[in-house]
Amino acid sequence: MTQDTLEQFLRQKKVSTVARGMMAGARKKAWLAALGKLMSTIRQWLEPLEAEGTVAISTRTNVLTEDRLGSYKAQSLVLKVGNEEVCFVPKGTLIVGAAGRVDVVGDMGEQTLILQEGEWHVVVSRTPRRVVVPLTKDSLHDVLAQVMRD
Repeated sequence: MTQDTLEQFLRQKKVSTVARGMMAGARKKAWLAALGKLMSTIRQWLEPLEAEGTVAISTRTNVLTEDRLGSYKAQSLVLKVGNEEVCFVPKGTLIVGAAGRVDVVGDMGEQTLILQEGEWHVVVSRTPRRVVVPLTKDSLHDVLAQVMRD
């Protein structure tokens, strides 16, 4: 291998690494914006219930680590109703068939939200094939009914 070939090889590697980093940065920025929109929408839906004291809403900071994105901070949304908590926990962007995933975790189990084409959906079924419905106030009700105690 000649020095010119080695230099060219290493220069190209640097260019490729920088380009991948820029793409990863854009993906992370879009993901965090989508998470912010999700959390804001849920807060808006629950705002009247928070005002009357039925539900308390807070956030927690999570550190996620993903290939090519590295480690970064993302907010979880926490709903507290009486002595019960439900957490909306971001899982990341490396999801087959989706741009991101958030798990909704309560005392009675977990439900999954996924980001597809810029919109959030509830995963209703995973097998034999994945079935999703758009996240709406009504579908959020169904999700919470699944993960919370009776």
